[in-house]
Parts: sequence; C-alpha cells; structure tokens
Amino acid sequence: MDRSNRNAFMTLLTFFYKNGLWLSWPVILLGVGLLYFYILTAVRMGATYRLHTLPLVAEQTVDFDQSGVAGLWLEGPLLTSRFAGLAYELTGSDGLPVESRRALSRQRSSSFSRVRLLDHVYTIPRAGRYILRIRGLGPPQATDENHQLVFMRPHLFRTIGCVLGILLGAALTIGGIVNFFLRLSQGP
Repeated sequence: MDRSNRNAFMTLLTFFYKNGLWLSWPVILLGVGLLYFYILTAVRMGATYRLHTLPLVAEQTVDFDQSGVAGLWLEGPLLTSRFAGLAYELTGSDGLPVESRRALSRQRSSSFSRVRLLDHVYTIPRAGRYILRIRGLGPPQATDENHQLVFMRPHLFRTIGCVLGILLGAALTIGGIVNFFLRLSQGP
C-alpha cells in the first residue's frame, strides 16, 4: 500500500472512530433489516420451490406441471433409518425411466425434530403423469406417516445467498452493538 492510500485509509478509520457512537445505529438497523429479510426469504424458500409432498409408499403417481429438473428429498424424523437401502425409480406414462442421478452434494435441511436430505435429481422431460416406485421398502410400518418424499426445484445458489446475507446481517448487527458500547464506555 503506497503512502497516499495509507493516509486515506487512516483518515477513514479516524472518521469512524470519532463518529462511531452515531454511526453505530444505522449499521445496527441495516444489520437487523438484512437479518429479517434473509431469514424470511430462507423460510419461504421451502414452500416456493416445493413441487409435491408424497407419503412413503411402494408405488404412487406424481403429476408434474412442467418439464425441468426436480430433486427428490427424503424427509423424516431426526436419526431415522427408514430410508436406508431404498432404491427409487421414476417412470413416465410410457413406461420408460426418467433420467436421474444421485445428488452430487447431499444437501440437508433440518430442524429440532425433522430432517430433509436431497437424494436424487431427476430431469423431467415433459409435463404429465409419472409413476414413482420404491424398491426395498418392505411392509408398511407405524412410523411411515412421519416420513415423506418431497419433490423440489433446485435452490442451492439461492440458499447460499441467504446464508451469506444472514452472516452479513449478523456481523453488522453485532459489530454495531459492540462499537456503540465501546464508544459509549470511552466517553467523548
């Protein structure tokens, strides 16, 4: 860093130090606003990208309104082993299997009591009725009502954006609060 850039940087830091008490409030409000916006966006994302929620049964029909990529998410109670060893096949009304692959990055979403895990990604060629078959499921169990299969549109990059926005909002809020109380304790 050359001398003129260093002087400009020091001038900026001096300005923030002298006016830190008053600058803290807009920074705190900006941080809280970012937290509110990105947390609300993250919560609404689940409903926005959800296509179908299906019960855990050996065979069922699924109607897709449009073509495109759809991820198959496995949803159930925390620490469930009900999905272990299962194989999924989605076929069109013509009986041909839909192109699929295992998820490269096994995205996971969890709360205190439930977890959702991305398992397969399907390329739906056209709108219409499809048949989802699950091999290895075995006889129905009493806990099957707590397990679901969810088809969702991909939303990885939007999720990453929300996480980064939440981190930025938290950093601004905490930094503003710390700066306010530090400057307040030092006096004028």
